[in-house]
Amino acid sequence: MTSLTGSDFKRYFHLVSLYLLYFGAFLYFAGPAIGRPVFELFLITGALSLIWHLPRIWRNPVVLLLGASILIQIASWMYCQQNFAQYAASNPDLKRLGHLFLFLPVAWVLGANNRSPWVLAVLFFAGLCITPFSMGDGASDFFDGQRSDFGYRNAQHVAMVFAVSLVALVVFRKRVLDGFPSAKTWASALLAAAIIYAVLIVAIANTRGIFLGLAAGLLVAGAGMLLKNKKPKKRDVLVTAVLAIVMAMSLSLTSNPVSNWLREVDTVKSLVSGDVSNIPNDTSSGIRIHTWVEGWKWFGQSPWIGWGQNGKNMAIKESTALPEAIRNEFGHLHNSYLETLVNNGLLGLSLILALHAWVGTAVIKGCRRRGIKDVQVFTTVVGVLWLIANCFESYMFYRSGVMMFGIVSASLLTASGYDFGLSSPVARDAHES
Repeated sequence: MTSLTGSDFKRYFHLVSLYLLYFGAFLYFAGPAIGRPVFELFLITGALSLIWHLPRIWRNPVVLLLGASILIQIASWMYCQQNFAQYAASNPDLKRLGHLFLFLPVAWVLGANNRSPWVLAVLFFAGLCITPFSMGDGASDFFDGQRSDFGYRNAQHVAMVFAVSLVALVVFRKRVLDGFPSAKTWASALLAAAIIYAVLIVAIANTRGIFLGLAAGLLVAGAGMLLKNKKPKKRDVLVTAVLAIVMAMSLSLTSNPVSNWLREVDTVKSLVSGDVSNIPNDTSSGIRIHTWVEGWKWFGQSPWIGWGQNGKNMAIKESTALPEAIRNEFGHLHNSYLETLVNNGLLGLSLILALHAWVGTAVIKGCRRRGIKDVQVFTTVVGVLWLIANCFESYMFYRSGVMMFGIVSASLLTASGYDFGLSSPVARDAHES
């Protein structure tokens, strides 16, 4: 009987970690009682694998940014301890910015194998599709004519999750069909059903920030094609038009978006005129703007390092301008960038922007080098969608956004050929065996 060598152990350990990732991502939202502990176990194994290779990777820009995030959060916590001890936690919470680096262990475990990111993406999407039935009210959410959260945190979060999924289904539809050459009819039917399913959920969730992000993402991608003197394919234009019509019909059947949006007219008028004091407090946009004003005041008092992980909550609770009902109901600022400024100052925001810029640049460069057009288009559309959506909701700091950014970023980096300088023959053998 042959003994287990160090290389064999690392190979098997890596493979176990990969399957923990698959299983945990699949059930993370659909069956959190099982999925989340499994995913946490994956994080432990992934972190151990990274530590084994730390001497080879510590100079990678992402690792350096991770180290900087730890120092920034400690500095913010110390400042809050000195000035507002009642809002400071007993220990610095390093997870808030740290969660944005979830893609690092995910990408490492995915390795350099061409198949693994797509397997992960399919399993993650399948889990998302099950969640409305396993955690929500099932079919009734689709037919009761009301805005629904489908078992997620709230409607804004499910809208973001399925908007990203919708873009993926449309952009990667050719890959899906090519994956089933002998059953293209069935694959086409299944793909169409999945697209309609995603469209319905996005429409029923009825989140304006997501619609704005989707529209902006499509415009940026289209403008990029025109600048390269490439006309969009007629089939792509037709698919986009059909989806827009289906989305509009779904909106009209499940809600009254026009009347809801007209409620914000007074808010827009006051905002344009600069009369913030007259913006109403009883609309979604009005509440956001008033809390943003309070957050901006607190940012101005500690612009470099912020107030620590509870700064966002402090900005609302300590306000003398906000009504008591708002102070009691809300504990965050509905804006990832402003929350970062209040919590971790300009240093924290600079780190987040640098991280997003690094991920986007790495993926786009890899796609251009390898001639992968669909991944590049998806990165552009979803990147714009993500950046705009976070202006109206703090997706970056909640489970839905953390998982979406981590899984999607890691999958895109791996699919575009970026390996963090981490991939080894051991990792590749583990995936290909």
